[in-house]
Amino acid sequence: MSVAQAAPPSAAGKIRDWIASGEMVSGIQDGEPIRTEAVAERADELAARLQSLPAGRIALATQRVDHIFAALSACEATGKQLLLLRETFPLDHPNWQAWGVGCVLDDDLREQLLPCDPSAESGPPAVMLMTSGTTGTPKVALHDLDRLLGRIRPSSAPAMDDRWLLTYHPASFAGMQVLLTALSSRTPLIATSRQTMSLLTDAALQNRPTHISATPTFWRSFILALGARSEELPLQQITLGGEAVDQGILDQLRTAFPAARISHIYASTEAGALFAVKDGRAGFPAPWLAEGIDGVQLRIRDEILEVLSPRAMRSYLAAASGKNTAEDGWIVTGDLVEIVEDRVLFRGRLDDLINVGGAKVLPEQVESALLKLPFIREARVYGIPNPLVGALVAADLVLAESKPEDEARREIHQQLSTTIEPYKIPRILNFVSTIPTNATGKKTRAA
Repeated sequence: MSVAQAAPPSAAGKIRDWIASGEMVSGIQDGEPIRTEAVAERADELAARLQSLPAGRIALATQRVDHIFAALSACEATGKQLLLLRETFPLDHPNWQAWGVGCVLDDDLREQLLPCDPSAESGPPAVMLMTSGTTGTPKVALHDLDRLLGRIRPSSAPAMDDRWLLTYHPASFAGMQVLLTALSSRTPLIATSRQTMSLLTDAALQNRPTHISATPTFWRSFILALGARSEELPLQQITLGGEAVDQGILDQLRTAFPAARISHIYASTEAGALFAVKDGRAGFPAPWLAEGIDGVQLRIRDEILEVLSPRAMRSYLAAASGKNTAEDGWIVTGDLVEIVEDRVLFRGRLDDLINVGGAKVLPEQVESALLKLPFIREARVYGIPNPLVGALVAADLVLAESKPEDEARREIHQQLSTTIEPYKIPRILNFVSTIPTNATGKKTRAA
């Protein structure tokens, strides 16, 4: 009997079972096949080593999905809790002690032991994912495995030619959802260790995925990078998440991939996977505020969406700054929303608001106005500190190749003056070749 089969009663065993029941080739990593047989063997080897360790929390920083699969299986089998990171830290970094981590796995799954208090590590197998942490100790959310799998619905008979393209970092919440969906459905996964647009576009054209989940920012750049070759992709399912989804990108995707189903997912690392919208319209149906959806309750307070989710994280690993729960336990998402007729529309993030002389500017609203101009391919709006008015609105813009910059400046100011208030019009315009995104594929708002 292998170590993985000798799991304690608390281990659900789902990850190991999915790996064992998968096809011989479970994906492509940087152009090389990922074989489930090799992943299962690596998982058993790792479980055998972890079994004897006192540490209950294991950390791994990697973009190799085969190693993440193996680590998930090994930790589930041995009752360990797995912390997946998007960046590495020195072994003497204080984060390890704050998080209660007693063992760090390197990119080859070799263990490096750390001093820890095993008594502080208890509970069923869990997966821990980093949320944010630009200053101080990053936030890490601890998810029970069953809750993490809450909206994963394995296909009983996956199509032989189905393939997922991974556009998110595998240690992000959205990336983990894609990994678990592909694994549970026995669907090959296409992954790259460096997630640049050129590498992902090449991987898509070479391997022809049928399913892709990505941020709206990714999709706009992806459509531009593909050009006329978009018709070469046999896409059956398009999923958007991570950022506000406007009607413009939904319509653009429908035009580029007319045969694909399109849905947008609302989720967060803290709240878990909440719901999917599949009707081709931005936002979500207003009746869901009263009726709930997929076990999730929704409400609006002070223009901010709050949720009560059966799939929320169990807790943060260490004390986290900022309050994300109301007095009655509802999660305060920080997403500004507005009811328009029968729809609840997302307007932007509370923490992204730009204060211009006391007036509030939503970057997403300005971006939406900019993207309606036919010569603008992508836009990023943000605030630049100003001693007189608090902040100036700035925009980074990717132009169509044929548009001269001077002409673009004139038309932008001319057109926006008829669609948005004067204080919202960007005073600073930068013309760039690409828009920066963070490790989770979202636009960065920092100047």
